[in-house]
Amino acid sequence: MKKIALLTWWTKEREISFKSAKNVESHLKKNHKVDVFVLPEDMQKFVAQQAKYDLVVPMGHGEFIEDGKIIWLLEMMGKKFLLSWSEAHSICMNKYLTNMIVQDVGFTTPQSCLIQHTDDMKTCKIKGRLFVKPNHGGSSVDSGVFDNIAKAKKLIQTILKYDDVIIQQAIKGREFTVSVIGDYDKKVTPIAVTEVITAREFFDFAAKYEWAETQEITPAQIDKKMQSTLEKTATKIYKRMKLKTLARIDFIYSKGKFYFLEVNTIPGMTDKSFLPQALAYHGYKSLGEFLEEQIK
Repeated sequence: MKKIALLTWWTKEREISFKSAKNVESHLKKNHKVDVFVLPEDMQKFVAQQAKYDLVVPMGHGEFIEDGKIIWLLEMMGKKFLLSWSEAHSICMNKYLTNMIVQDVGFTTPQSCLIQHTDDMKTCKIKGRLFVKPNHGGSSVDSGVFDNIAKAKKLIQTILKYDDVIIQQAIKGREFTVSVIGDYDKKVTPIAVTEVITAREFFDFAAKYEWAETQEITPAQIDKKMQSTLEKTATKIYKRMKLKTLARIDFIYSKGKFYFLEVNTIPGMTDKSFLPQALAYHGYKSLGEFLEEQIK
């Protein structure tokens, strides 16, 4: 039995963070002593008590957890933890930078531009419908699809109060996500390809957690060539980003071509989330079995 500190964070994505943390806690505490720290209010308490924990498990989404800041602190403390190093989280959380890196190694991404000030809107020349979201956030909050940049101005101004904005070409097509486990410098395994089918315009919070008609099909009903392309591409990106333990990599398929969308270094871990479903498909009896394997 290990003493484990489970860290979650009070962010704009707090509801999802707490759901994921609670589910992970329920599996860990079957074999270990688990204390949950909700940051930032429990920060001083955690720092004062950190020496007594054998392992730290960060489990949350958004700023300070998913962007690697809390993991940087763990590295400075010399603590053992699950998931990737802080640098990998930081890079992957920056959606625009990740797109540039993925393009550099030869993979296709939607046309995109970075908005750091409202004046930048004038130089964004993407044609057609636009997908707008925080550059350092997921698609669960403050995201939307618009006919043109003028109609997106209000949302852009809202996001700019706390983050840069990434604007991407809104590509119509089939959405896929590849769940991957392992360490980039050892064995990396794509464990499942999932197709997401939703009646909503994009896979937002409602589609993920509230929309009854959203379908998440694991394994995706695609031919072997498409599956192989997705798995190989996801594996190459996983290794390129130097990821560890697990991640989820999203794509969209349109007119015979796959487009990379983003990397989730701490994907959702609720009962409805992709990663637990993928682990079950791959043969794990539970999320707990996988976590136990990683802890060992």
